[in-house]
Amino acid sequence: MADEAKLGTNWGDDELDLIIADYFTMLAADLSGQPYVKSRHSAALIAEIGRTARTFLESQKAL
Repeated sequence: MADEAKLGTNWGDDELDLIIADYFTMLAADLSGQPYVKSRHSAALIAEIGRTARTFLESQKAL
């Protein structure tokens, strides 16, 4: 579930590190021919960091 308190706030280094690490996990799976489901990765990240695409868009408006 997304944390509404994070709307319009900057992304933390810890959040960005998790997103980048997950990207490279999916890239490694893709390059090695292993199946993966992007929506499951996305759901896991949302649960861990409490942000969705909406919080990203709101943070961009604040810039």
